[in-house]
Amino acid sequence: LHFGSLRPGETRDMFFRHGNGGAKKADIRFDIPEEWKPYLRMRQPGKMHSDERDTLHVKFTLPQGIDTVQFTVQPTVNGKATDEKLTIKAVRNREN
Repeated sequence: LHFGSLRPGETRDMFFRHGNGGAKKADIRFDIPEEWKPYLRMRQPGKMHSDERDTLHVKFTLPQGIDTVQFTVQPTVNGKATDEKLTIKAVRNREN
């Protein structure tokens, strides 16, 4: 999820789709690293029925004093880490 060029303290949001493509209910979570929790906000989907789809609203605020942000968020299904991770990216806007 690339939030683009932001001013320190600026918040940008986006939406992304996810779902449970399995045959059983799944408890889906996104493990946000502790140091990024104040800056990244997203709802935890929780239990999803088989073939259920959903859209998540994600907001990121660029912290002061950081030029480039790149970190991963680990999705888990029923407590087990998935093979794929979400990468969060943003850069400081150097204008002004």
